[in-house]
Amino acid sequence: MNHTILLVKIVTPPIKSSFKDGFYVTEMQVKFVPIKTKLNSNDVIHLSIWDNLSSDTVKYYKVNEYIIIEGYISIRENLFNLSNYSNSNQISISVTNLYPIFQKSFFNTL
Repeated sequence: MNHTILLVKIVTPPIKSSFKDGFYVTEMQVKFVPIKTKLNSNDVIHLSIWDNLSSDTVKYYKVNEYIIIEGYISIRENLFNLSNYSNSNQISISVTNLYPIFQKSFFNTL
């Protein structure tokens, strides 16, 4: 199976669009967060978030925030022209669940 759970950092703002049949999709770019802190990943992943989760994503998540995503991986043509990413194929994930990561400053206020 191609199911995955990843910790990622949002690099582009979520953009919501709709289809004629009433379905909504939010698309955004994220970067994989490596386990070792000395590694610097330039891998950009495309996320597609559907329906009710789509609206919540636009409402609550911003660039440079960390989130945990759960979804299904696929490979697609690179439709975004980021200067540091020039491959013709790109990893795409259809998100089924999304979880926020609280910043340290939040825990210091408790």
